Amino acid sequence: MANPALPPDTFLTAFGLYVLTPEIFPILKRQIQNNARECGSFQLTSALDELRKDQGLVGICVAGERYNIGTPQSFLRSLQDLQLAQ
Repeated sequence: MANPALPPDTFLTAFGLYVLTPEIFPILKRQIQNNARECGSFQLTSALDELRKDQGLVGICVAGERYNIGTPQSFLRSLQDLQLAQ
């Protein structure tokens, strides 16, 4: 997520650690009932964005590196980067 307060090419990201309140479930239910899919599946991100617009969300900024391990190639690059850092 781009943030104008950050330097260029610096982004905020969510990386899968969520504490969710029950208010998320009616939003997810509505998405499923309306078959509101993105890229072929239902997205928690869309539900979180709707919740953010209605109630706001709280996040914590963590300083550090983020590694993409979503593909075998990016996982290997992450391992190599971590090895070089030792």
